[in-house]
Amino acid sequence: MKKLTLALFGLFVAVTFAQAQVVQAPIRVLETPKTPLIDNSIPALELRYSQLYSQPLWVIKHIVDHESMASTTKIGDMTIICPVGINKGKPVRARGVIQITECYHPEITDEEAFDPNFSLNYLGSELSKGKCKAEWSTCPFS
Repeated sequence: MKKLTLALFGLFVAVTFAQAQVVQAPIRVLETPKTPLIDNSIPALELRYSQLYSQPLWVIKHIVDHESMASTTKIGDMTIICPVGINKGKPVRARGVIQITECYHPEITDEEAFDPNFSLNYLGSELSKGKCKAEWSTCPFS
């Protein structure tokens, strides 16, 4: 039996001659750099993703410096209790170089949150959507 799969507005639709099935696709959409990653240092990644997402380098540096002091292993906000979602009642648990929280981002794994390449790509993506203040309390914009 032939099967056709279409990607449409974040949904994958699998259609067969007998039935149709709709499955929710992952929402995470990050840019893929066109050049290979050579330098995996925090300053190099800050520059890479500020250019990829056309965001001011100083904003990315400010958030990294003020969230984690550029520590890829930092865990913070353990005394703040998550008020919503699947982690409601648990510590917020902010992770990695940009302090991605389990409370508001349970879809992001520890492996991703502690990976500076993923984290800085995520930061650039969120900044390009205008989410600086909504995501980071250390956002330099008022």
